[in-house]
Amino acid sequence: MASNPHRDLRELLFADLSPSHAGQAMISVLTPDGIQIGAGSADALASDPWAGPVITAATELMAHLIGRSSR
Repeated sequence: MASNPHRDLRELLFADLSPSHAGQAMISVLTPDGIQIGAGSADALASDPWAGPVITAATELMAHLIGRSSR
């Protein structure tokens, strides 16, 4: 059974947060139900139905901002 990449904030705050490794990602989104956090491999998050669009939008925004700063 695959583990769920979404974590409750309390679990994350009390977890042993080791440094990120290449290929790992974490996102947090403020929702009406509180902060939602997703962590795991970047590939798993990108293919997740909820996290994927967030990763895509963040990547597009970053590319746009980098493009603007190089002008």
